Amino acid sequence: MLERACLGDEVARRWIFERHAPRVARVLASLVGGSAEIADLVQEVFLAGFQRLDRVEDASKLGAWRAGSAVNKAHHARRARRRKWWLSFLPPSDVPPMVSRGAPLEVRETVRATEAVLARLDDEERAVLVLRIIEGMTINEIAVACEVAPATVKRRIQRARGDFVALAREDARLSIWTGGADEPE
Repeated sequence: MLERACLGDEVARRWIFERHAPRVARVLASLVGGSAEIADLVQEVFLAGFQRLDRVEDASKLGAWRAGSAVNKAHHARRARRRKWWLSFLPPSDVPPMVSRGAPLEVRETVRATEAVLARLDDEERAVLVLRIIEGMTINEIAVACEVAPATVKRRIQRARGDFVALAREDARLSIWTGGADEPE
């Protein structure tokens, strides 16, 4: 399928898109926040990816390669958002959540609190944590996606988990999941 897509076969490209777009969208939503721009960013990831598809040597790494492209696109989108902060009409607390409105209030509040903690992590930490915990990618897949060594991924995950737990303990909605902010000694 990869070879056909490299040759411009639209059916093959559609198959690749349909297979990998959901993960790309989840990665983008987790890194950028649940916003209206996710669909556009997914399209941009695949448009750029199809132009460089010949760089993928192993079809089994296509998913990790697309996830890596999503991470890069998310970094660019977050930087652009920071540069244009004054144009924003919605404060971050009003950005639509990544959970169904039909979910119980407690679940929605926990997801919002988790998103807020993830937003406080630096881009590298947030990326590896989302790819590992939310997307369930392996260390090697994350290394390919982030273009770093597996040992670097492991260090970033360890640092990100520590930072996430420390920040989560500050939030009453999340502290019950992290052992509590004021655990007795």
